[in-house]
Amino acid sequence: MILRSVLSAILLLIAIHGVAQQQVILPERHFYREIQRAVQRDSSSALHMGMRPGLLRRVNKEKVFGYRKDSSKYYYWVTSRLLRDHFVEVREGEFRFTIDPLVDLQLGWDFLDSTGYTDSTRLYTNSRGLLVQADIGSKLSFQTGFIETQAFLPAYLREWVDDRGIVPGMGRAKIFKGPGFDYAQSFGTVSYSPRDNLNFQMGYGRQFVGFGYRSLLLSDAAFNYPFLKGQVQWWDGRMEYTSFVAVMQNLTRLPTGEVPESLFRRKLAGIHYLSMKVTPRWEVGLFEATIWERWTEQGGVQPMPWQLGVPVFGIGTATEGFSGVNNVLVGLNTRAMVGRHLEIYGQLAADDPESERIGTQLGVSAYDVGLLNLDVQVEWNSTSSFLYAHPTILQSYSNHNQPLGHPAGGGVDEWLGILNYRYRRWMLQVKGNYLLQTTGPEGQWDADPDAAPTSDVPFERELKQVESTLSFFLNPKTNARLSVGYLYREETFAEDVARRTGFLTCALRMAVMNRYADF
Repeated sequence: MILRSVLSAILLLIAIHGVAQQQVILPERHFYREIQRAVQRDSSSALHMGMRPGLLRRVNKEKVFGYRKDSSKYYYWVTSRLLRDHFVEVREGEFRFTIDPLVDLQLGWDFLDSTGYTDSTRLYTNSRGLLVQADIGSKLSFQTGFIETQAFLPAYLREWVDDRGIVPGMGRAKIFKGPGFDYAQSFGTVSYSPRDNLNFQMGYGRQFVGFGYRSLLLSDAAFNYPFLKGQVQWWDGRMEYTSFVAVMQNLTRLPTGEVPESLFRRKLAGIHYLSMKVTPRWEVGLFEATIWERWTEQGGVQPMPWQLGVPVFGIGTATEGFSGVNNVLVGLNTRAMVGRHLEIYGQLAADDPESERIGTQLGVSAYDVGLLNLDVQVEWNSTSSFLYAHPTILQSYSNHNQPLGHPAGGGVDEWLGILNYRYRRWMLQVKGNYLLQTTGPEGQWDADPDAAPTSDVPFERELKQVESTLSFFLNPKTNARLSVGYLYREETFAEDVARRTGFLTCALRMAVMNRYADF
């Protein structure tokens, strides 16, 4: 009663009118696949899908699994909270407030690891957290959450973390009971729309530009970062422009100061994306990102560049070019829907056209292939050597020691295929990818692309990975699911003997962000 009274008082103080449906869509790809299926069937949709996360208020939720109303009867509080509702939900007029637990509990066995690691280590992930979302009228909303994790990872992931000091997409990791890791993340967004066609966001999270599984322009594979974002639509929603600034950082310490641990060297990013619906079924977007110098190699702080405060597409390219101190990456992002069941998409990325540092993506997605909710996706990605790198290493197109584009960096040719089939609350996913990389980890993004090679021995890495997962959605609204999965991974460096992983997992998870460990 006290909580309801407090929330009612807040509502009266704010007094904003409209329908409460403003939340930013949770960025996990399951939600976007279901939204895209609904868009595919609606030939008149003007929804822009090239930059994510988007606004839930622009989606017809009645046709989207996970958002549409569940009319089933649940006779007990426990079953309704477990299978249909948010864990805590308060509605008072135009005010809506929800709380949900975040869990990712996994137990795994690696049957192909020939070392003594899995014989002496129980592989598991124990993630706990909380997600809070609120609509304050029709104009203002927020979501915030945190996740704390202790994990004993399979050998291939453990070696990756030991080498780079971070867990993919989760940031820095501390040692936990010897071979384990302790890591955490928080995230949050405040969204305000003074008008239907105008939106402002401030938060701590990540963005994604593209229509595929990967993005060569701006991926959500790297760790979270603070950002300030504005978005406007015009011409009846056919044009959409997004501009945001963000604070990135390399995990390189500043000179020792007065605090026990020195801060990391930070850099500023200005990102612009112009999207046009040429027709309701053909979307084209232009992308520009500039990493602005904040610290020099000598440790000196630089003033904030004036261009960062100018939210105009092309400002970085016009003032810096591709060979300046500040790192500029531009690109093209497009998708064409063919009929009611097929879409073709692709990307071009250019870091330095004169040096041929470019990236290319081409993909096809098919929906309801012979069966309702059976989807198939095939994608090819190619990145040239040293894409995302810069002669000034601090200006690399990266955050927390991970590229902001393809998570494997430069020198990559990759084919991947994904099959998804959902029947009611059951979902089967089979995903496979083949990746050949000829630019090693030391030359992907954190090295000088103009420097002479440090070794006469060419680097080559070949990766084959297939993962199958069967899931049951406990609660489609919160993406809570029980799953069992098996991953086969074979990784070979040059002519070395292949290292194999056969990882069986059982999990209870509520996924709100995408995770990548397949690169």
